[in-house]
Amino acid sequence: MATTAQPAVLHGRARHVDMARRRVLSRKWMVRILTAAAVLLGAVVGVLYARTVSWSVQWLVLVVGGIGGAVLGYLAIAVPQLTIHYLKREWYRTVANHWRAVVRQAAGRARRKAEPAIPDPEALTTTGIAHLLLSSPQAALTRLREAASLHDQDAAPDLQLFNALAAAETADGDWQKAADALVRVIEAYPEHPTALANLAALVAAMPPAAQLPHTLARVLRDVGPRVLNNLAVRHLRAGETEAAIPLLRRAIAAEPTNPYVGANLGVLAFTMGDYRSALESLATATHFAPVEAAILSALGATMAVQGAYPAAETALSKAEHLDARMSSVRVNLGALRLSQGRHEEAHAALHAVAHGDHNEAAARHNMALAWARAADWEHAREHAERAVELCPDVADYRATLGAVHWEAGDYQSADEHFQAAVKLSAGSSPAVVNAARAAMAVGRAEEAMALLEGLGESGAVNAEVQFDLGVTHLMMAVRRFKPQMNRTEQALFRASVKASIQAFEQCREHRRAQTSEAEFNIGLAHYLGAECEAAADGFSRAAHMGHDATAHFCAGTAFAEAAARVQRERARDGDELIGQAAQLYKQARTHLEQAVSRSIDSADVFSNLGVVCYELGRIEDAMKAFKRLVQIEDTAESCNTLGLAYARQGQILYRAWQMKRNTEGEKADRTQLDEARKLLGSAIHYFKQAIRHDPHSAVLHSNIGLAYMLRNGGGDMEQALWHWKLMRDTGGEWAERQFAAMAQVLDASQAAKATFHDIDRAIRPLSVPRAVRMLEPVPGPPTFVAEPVMDVGQWQLIADNRDLKSALRARARLYLLERRLKRLAI
Repeated sequence: MATTAQPAVLHGRARHVDMARRRVLSRKWMVRILTAAAVLLGAVVGVLYARTVSWSVQWLVLVVGGIGGAVLGYLAIAVPQLTIHYLKREWYRTVANHWRAVVRQAAGRARRKAEPAIPDPEALTTTGIAHLLLSSPQAALTRLREAASLHDQDAAPDLQLFNALAAAETADGDWQKAADALVRVIEAYPEHPTALANLAALVAAMPPAAQLPHTLARVLRDVGPRVLNNLAVRHLRAGETEAAIPLLRRAIAAEPTNPYVGANLGVLAFTMGDYRSALESLATATHFAPVEAAILSALGATMAVQGAYPAAETALSKAEHLDARMSSVRVNLGALRLSQGRHEEAHAALHAVAHGDHNEAAARHNMALAWARAADWEHAREHAERAVELCPDVADYRATLGAVHWEAGDYQSADEHFQAAVKLSAGSSPAVVNAARAAMAVGRAEEAMALLEGLGESGAVNAEVQFDLGVTHLMMAVRRFKPQMNRTEQALFRASVKASIQAFEQCREHRRAQTSEAEFNIGLAHYLGAECEAAADGFSRAAHMGHDATAHFCAGTAFAEAAARVQRERARDGDELIGQAAQLYKQARTHLEQAVSRSIDSADVFSNLGVVCYELGRIEDAMKAFKRLVQIEDTAESCNTLGLAYARQGQILYRAWQMKRNTEGEKADRTQLDEARKLLGSAIHYFKQAIRHDPHSAVLHSNIGLAYMLRNGGGDMEQALWHWKLMRDTGGEWAERQFAAMAQVLDASQAAKATFHDIDRAIRPLSVPRAVRMLEPVPGPPTFVAEPVMDVGQWQLIADNRDLKSALRARARLYLLERRLKRLAI
């Protein structure tokens, strides 16, 4: 890993690691090969047995025999393995209990024999070491301090006394005295392995906040990899990465297979975002230290960040089994479950992290995410604020708090935290994207564009950045659009539209989750540029990708506007609907009906659907749509539109009845006439509703007058003339021309040729500014923790006493057995 070690060092380490891993993997593959061979052999035997005992050879019998044999073959390997595993574990427990008893008995015997000789220094030392072995550190400290006070200061220090005294002072937490005692031993016996090993244990035992005693500086110039590793860990915990790197380089060069050094190289790679190197280093470390909870926790975190959730859960479950109180394990389990959408389980894991723990900020942040995903914004804000209070310089925590404030409607606070996240992250994509989205939401398109373009190449390959950049260009195009533009204004407008489409198309190529939104916004950009058919295609793609009702409505509207334009530009006066326009109207109708079927209950949808059906000659469908329009939006325009649909349908039936009467005379069936009058009555009803909204509309009075004249019932002609009078009073020259035309058809037989007039029967256009799809600011990702790992080991003691020697040998064996038991437990 180039970030933490020199290439030559890594090559040497890789050679040792590969050799060791081959030994470990060879055992695993041997078990796998044996299992596979047993399954295969069992299947073959099962098939042969089935053929032997079966009267008729059938495929089903052979398959059942093969499956049964395979199962038995697997069990033949698995059951002995499980049995051996269980027996081995119970045996280790029994032996461990035996050695534990040996330690107690031998140490107790040594203490009892030495106590009568107190205050002899040797007796004090013996009883002090015995108390350490019997887990009585205070009694041990008293004896050993007394023995040290009797020791000749000018003489060489007693190795077993001062080594044990350092252990007792360490247990008591007096790091300065522990260091003084251990340094005296190391200076007197610089090559003694026990004292040097205990130096690593002393450094590991010291809490991060404790200052390293100055006396240790004299002996830290030339130390082994364990001490170097532990010193590097202290630097890493203090955030002093540059100071830790050379120590880890020296350690890995001295011992390439040291799992703790390898794990810390992985942790360092994790913090730098090099997850591939981190995974390799941590996975290798677990081969050599399979029962180290901190390494397993870091490995699980690295796997989870890369999306390998099942493997991560396995590693973290092992770590939890080994040390359920380790806060990093709880934080990583919570973050993993958040990543998997298991919010309730995440709560359970994170609640176990104690208040004041060094990982409290990470736990609080993940709790905030869990509450946010449950839409409990108050609890989310509480935890996010606590995380920021504990660690104000973490960009992800700021991003999460900003997103929570955003959801709560506190946009100013959200913007402040997003801006802080940008500064803390040195302009990384997630922080910049949030700040840009906040700026876009309040119309600061130039600021958002500057933020996004400042990402450079990293933004060019990021789908979310390209999407947001497309939105900013689209917003700029909306701002630059005018009904009348000069050449310069039009060029700027077209450039913004083109840039928007290009950004969304680049986002589409990434095939990310926001592809349907990108297609929708491509449609909006084309629509804003008056390219209705291209817009409709974009909306259609968005609709089919996301089963999006709004996109169906927009596609239908764009197709309808394209049809109206084609009809207007290519049809001659009085011509029927031309083929291309009819085809576009049919596509519009399909999309608008899809929008209605997906529960869009909007006046615009029913208005446009009614107009499209009307243009296609589907009058009954148009009337259904307009009825729903009037229920939603009771206005003069909507009521007149529905009245027109009824009136024109009635006019058609009235004309058909007239033609039939002209051929059949008075014997003609009056059913059509009755139906026409019924429709005209409905038209009059809706015209009246429209007049109630706009009593001075000349068009409405013209329409209702014509409807009365067509119906020609009792008093209808008087009503028609009265409304036409009102029309003339309010309509000016248009009303006079209209009245003159009506006067020529006052005979009901001629009235079928008269024309009703629209107020507003056009397609309702889309509002591009309101329709633009933006992505909301998002919280930071779940926080995973990879903590550096101390090589703690066991404090080694030395004794000349025969009983104490027996106790120390038993203690060493007990230590090894306990580690084996841990491995068997997982």
